[in-house]
Amino acid sequence: MLGLLLIACMLLQAADSRCPDDPIYLVTVASQTTGGSTETVCAHILLQNGPRSFTLTLEIGPSNTTLLEELVMTEFHRCVQFQVPSVVTNTTDKPIYKPGQTIKFRIVSLDSSFLPHEEVFQAIELQDPKSNRIAQWLNQSITTGILDLSHPTTPEAKQGNYIISARTKRDAITTQTFEILEYVLPKFEVTVLFPDVIFAQDKNATIKICGKYTYGKPVLGSVKATVCINSHSRWYWRAQPLQCMDVSPARTDKTGCATIFLSVTYEVHLSPNTQYNLGVLGKLEEDGTGVVLTGSGSKNIITGRNSY
Repeated sequence: MLGLLLIACMLLQAADSRCPDDPIYLVTVASQTTGGSTETVCAHILLQNGPRSFTLTLEIGPSNTTLLEELVMTEFHRCVQFQVPSVVTNTTDKPIYKPGQTIKFRIVSLDSSFLPHEEVFQAIELQDPKSNRIAQWLNQSITTGILDLSHPTTPEAKQGNYIISARTKRDAITTQTFEILEYVLPKFEVTVLFPDVIFAQDKNATIKICGKYTYGKPVLGSVKATVCINSHSRWYWRAQPLQCMDVSPARTDKTGCATIFLSVTYEVHLSPNTQYNLGVLGKLEEDGTGVVLTGSGSKNIITGRNSY
């Protein structure tokens, strides 16, 4: 609609600075319109000398629609109706696909009040990186405001940028791009961080389970942990879990760490030939991918004057 208003302004400016033989133009249209409604535009032309051609064009983004085209001899007045385009969006379910995955996309048609608007698309096309049309849907109607479509790709699909274009019967075009790329999910590692010292009488031992990608960025996701108090015989060095518990799930913060608080309140009967430690097994599930990796660690428990 903006393109039409700009054309009208330029014509009026030409009329103000005209020579005696120049034609006089006047184009009128509503200053505010509603998507999906029918509006009227009127053109009045007065010629002083010779025939002139007159074209009135509606410009919306990359699309142009000719509303009126006439050869004017002397005086001309005409009003024509046109439909105000609705708001159309075209989106895919994700920006990057791997070869062999199915492309899912949705076209939404709304009026200026963002209510569902009926629309008919003359053609919807999918083009590969070399501009070859690999899929087409003709005369697709939207009655509820939403149109869901999909297209499977092959494992040998060309890698690069693809374009989905949707053209209405009024030649209004909306496009959306996405990429097909053989990518590898980023790898990360999970570590367990303990306080410097843990005493058997501690009621608030703070433990952190952290995830970090190989390139240093923190991992966002959910963490689950299992905590055990273990005893080890000095003679046989065989781990004997005394008690284990599962910790309530937690989420990593912006540093990639989830914090859990433990109460070390166990009554452990120590012997000279036994040492005790706190063992933690953490599982981190990455947001968006569902990839789960584990990390573990342990820390000796100190009781009284003895360190084990």
